[in-house]
Amino acid sequence: MYYDKLDNECIVKIIDSPRSFGYDIGIIRKENGKLFIANIDKDGFLEFHEVQRGEIMIPTFTLDDDIILKLIEAYTNIGRKIPDHSKIEGKLEATEKHLEDMRIIATKCIDRIIKIK
Repeated sequence: MYYDKLDNECIVKIIDSPRSFGYDIGIIRKENGKLFIANIDKDGFLEFHEVQRGEIMIPTFTLDDDIILKLIEAYTNIGRKIPDHSKIEGKLEATEKHLEDMRIIATKCIDRIIKIK
């Protein structure tokens, strides 16, 4: 998962954690050909430091499935949408609208048939 912001690129890497029953999550920024990894400072903010070639990157944090799902739930509870989830909802809304339109057309056709008889 990544997004571009101006000429910077932010990458979020999630891999199985060999040291816990969760996932290591690394928030990595590429800028001017250099890599930076985020650590969480004492105030809870992300602080990026440059990663030297060959250096082992320590994950930004580790979370388990339950916490990840709770984060997704909290994110959607404030009105934000997960991209794939939004597409599914949009398709569902379009299908519901189409079905409602078809009901109206079918009702009009049935009414005309009844009037003809």
